[in-house]
Amino acid sequence: MIVLMHLALIGQVRDAHVIFMQQFEHPDHIKLIGVCSESPIWIVMELAKFGELRSYLQTNKHHLDLATLLKYSYQLSTALSYLESKKFVHRDIAARNVLVSSHT
Repeated sequence: MIVLMHLALIGQVRDAHVIFMQQFEHPDHIKLIGVCSESPIWIVMELAKFGELRSYLQTNKHHLDLATLLKYSYQLSTALSYLESKKFVHRDIAARNVLVSSHT
């Protein structure tokens, strides 16, 4: 499944963002499928069917066990480590910017 995301960045910043996203190959990163470059700009990505982490945690706070929360923490840390290895710094790490594609 795929999802569309409107990219509100402009010009060279937008282009650099897309170029970086195309380079990422990691099991804990949502995959970039394509870009519609005519205005408005849309990014086509792998579907994260559970949405953003912030909402997911709020909705499921009474149903998540410690093992699952630790697994999410591990996945996020390995994904960020991968970005660092690619010399990429995410400037807005927040639960609203992390997508959940499965319960595991």
